[in-house]
Amino acid sequence: MNKSLLIKKLSYRSNYRGCKETDLLLGQFTKNHLAKLTDRQLEEYDYLLNQPDLEIYNAFINPESAPDNLKELSIWELLVS
Repeated sequence: MNKSLLIKKLSYRSNYRGCKETDLLLGQFTKNHLAKLTDRQLEEYDYLLNQPDLEIYNAFINPESAPDNLKELSIWELLVS
């Protein structure tokens, strides 16, 4: 898949997840960072989007207690900053 198409797909998935709070958090991230991510970071973001909404939301609200599988992502600091 070409990068432009992948970015569109990830952006859509970020904004229409089903949980409005998570949509807002991830939507803001995509607006600010998605186009600048490397291919590897885009893969990590895709991995993140495959996690349950509640897990993502709780990780944003309380980053210190986020699961290790999220904290180990190279994009983690961008996500919670």
